[in-house]
Amino acid sequence: MGEIEKGYTMRAITLREMFNESQLHELLRCVSAGVGGDWNHAKEFLKRKDIEQHLLDQNILPEYLLRFLQYKASEEQTIQAGGRN
Repeated sequence: MGEIEKGYTMRAITLREMFNESQLHELLRCVSAGVGGDWNHAKEFLKRKDIEQHLLDQNILPEYLLRFLQYKASEEQTIQAGGRN
């Protein structure tokens, strides 16, 4: 399994832990709409390493989802830097 696939799997598990079913549906709906409504394109889009910043730049997601994704991005940077908070 490559780095992108591992990151996507970890992110999917985290999203399922953090959001209820309707919130996850909203996330996927927003991403799909943001990439032209193409679900396969949306799945590829979700694998991007820079997804949080791209979603923020494009104003694709509701604010509560953006805040969560920004938090996850900072947490991942902390882990990559060698430790957890």
